[in-house]
Amino acid sequence: MVDQAAQRSTSLAILTEIAARSRGTVDCREAIAGTLEPICAGLGWPVGHAYLVSADEAGSSRVWFVAHPARYETLRTVTESLRFRPGEGLVGRVLDEERTAWVADLESDQTFARAHTALAAGLRSGVAVPVFAAGRVACVLEFFSERAGPPADEVVDLLAVAAAELSAALERAHGDEAVEEQLSRYQRLFESTSDAILVGGPDGTITDVNPAACRLLGYSREELLGRNARELCAPEWVELASMHAARGLTGQLDEASHQMALLDRAGNRISVEARTHALRKDGKAVGLHAVLRDGRERKRVERALRESEERFRGAFERSPIGMAFVAPDGRWLKVNDALCRIVGYTAEELLTKRWQDITHPDDLAADLALVQQMLDGEIASYELEKRYLHRDGRIVWIHLGVTLVRDASCEPAYLISQIQDISERKRAQSAAAQRAAASATAGALSPREREVMSLLAEGHTSAEAARALGVSEDTVQTHVRRSMAKLDARSRTHAVAIALRLGMLADPAVDGAGEAGRNRQVA
Repeated sequence: MVDQAAQRSTSLAILTEIAARSRGTVDCREAIAGTLEPICAGLGWPVGHAYLVSADEAGSSRVWFVAHPARYETLRTVTESLRFRPGEGLVGRVLDEERTAWVADLESDQTFARAHTALAAGLRSGVAVPVFAAGRVACVLEFFSERAGPPADEVVDLLAVAAAELSAALERAHGDEAVEEQLSRYQRLFESTSDAILVGGPDGTITDVNPAACRLLGYSREELLGRNARELCAPEWVELASMHAARGLTGQLDEASHQMALLDRAGNRISVEARTHALRKDGKAVGLHAVLRDGRERKRVERALRESEERFRGAFERSPIGMAFVAPDGRWLKVNDALCRIVGYTAEELLTKRWQDITHPDDLAADLALVQQMLDGEIASYELEKRYLHRDGRIVWIHLGVTLVRDASCEPAYLISQIQDISERKRAQSAAAQRAAASATAGALSPREREVMSLLAEGHTSAEAARALGVSEDTVQTHVRRSMAKLDARSRTHAVAIALRLGMLADPAVDGAGEAGRNRQVA
């Protein structure tokens, strides 16, 4: 929330300076320069440049802002030699679509012809903005940043309002009537922002306020205009506020940020985050404007954030499945109790290892390949079944789900892993497979072979089995050899044991009736 307040404060300072510079300007190049410099300086962008559009073709205006002229000399030379038609490169996209466009990463955009030159100068991303005059795109502003990534929404809004201000200046320069809608955009931004804004003269007299300031302080606009801003400060903050104002007006401090307390119309204290900027014209400070963020809202958001973090921490620690934060290189960063129980290590022991250290060697390559695909941006997450090596050496089957979290610059920050122990399911699947194999093997033994093996299981000799079945002893021996081959047994005793274990034969210990019947036949 504080970053948003800072961005809005910066945006308003930039727009205020652009408006001051463009007021009364009738020279196109002067108006363009007065727009490029405040934007680049305020946003920390090292390069700004403008194209003029004629006959649906954009060519360099040769108006630039460059923070380091020598570093960007090659880029300037290359750029000034190019012309763009609709659809060609970043500038051509703006001509074609008539709206702001950007390249989030110059290195990966194949349509940006100057990528090599820009990257060599340390630039990573670019944005281009259309400026309208007489109902068409008359100018395109181009900016470069040393950081990759798209511009924030508030920055895009800032560029649109700045382009509208320049549009009005270009309209004046061409003698055309300014478009009211474009001129009103800055005022709409001023009035619609949720931050309170006070604009004052060098003596502290309030000259303008927005509706948010009236709501925050409980005064009407008419009641605030003409008051001295110091009257709104809590007594113990008057001296600090006066000091910041003096330093801003004398050029010692262009921007100040601090927390303080104000008094509303009813005398209640309001904690606010204040950011003040000096307003300048022709290099001279002519006043101040302050952006005030209600500290009560910040505290509410911070409290909600803490509660959310506590809920997440509780869910993480008490989760019935294993959970972990893992570094891109595989180091465990944070693990919960469930994961420790699954693998048999303490949290302290795991935090000295990588997930690769406890993964079964046969499963490592597949897991590493999926992680690399995720780091390369080819997939957002993945799931697989794999084996961990428990601390005691046994194998633990798990179902693994992994999601990648990226930081603000879109670089991989850490992985969130969810681990479920599926060893019991795997054992059940193995047992089912064994039963299926047994069933198939049983079907492979002929009825006569099962009869022979049953008699042998009851303790009969080959000769007794032959008499019981009415066949020769050689025939019995043939059935035994075939059964041993089918059961992959080392001996007839081994074959009988396998047949009994797989349930192919009746257990003689519990099938006395069958045994007695056969004994009678043998006798």
